[in-house]
Amino acid sequence: NQLTSSNTKNISHYRAWVNCSCGLVYFLTNDFKKANEHLTIAYDIYHKIGIKTDSLWSLSWLILTEIKMGILEQQENLNTIHEKINQNWLKDIDYPEVHYILFKIYNELQDADKSKEHLDIAYKKLIEIADTIKKEEYKQSFLKGRLHGEIVEAWEELN
Repeated sequence: NQLTSSNTKNISHYRAWVNCSCGLVYFLTNDFKKANEHLTIAYDIYHKIGIKTDSLWSLSWLILTEIKMGILEQQENLNTIHEKINQNWLKDIDYPEVHYILFKIYNELQDADKSKEHLDIAYKKLIEIADTIKKEEYKQSFLKGRLHGEIVEAWEELN
């Protein structure tokens, strides 16, 4: 409903966010075709309006979605993500999550070394951020939020 609203049509950033959210919901329900449609729209809008972090975040999910659909040739997109990470496009809070998605991507592509490398980066950055939180209960909440709990579980499972 939000995508057809007259307000949403005129607000690019919000439209991208709604499409990205829809794409993630479709991804999590294994409807990769619809996920791909929404994530492509989100990525295109974020890229067009120059929102760097969200652009990389949605591109990482888009790549994973396409791999799940059987589109395995992702080198150009992966090069884009790595290039932009090296240019410091990610905010601290998004850094572990994008690397976690890269872990999943390389896992799907059966590249165990790169997969583990990105999981290690995600986990180390997550712990680095958590260490800045003074109150233990907030730190634990942070480590369980968003994709953070999955990162910790995956890392502990492999190490």
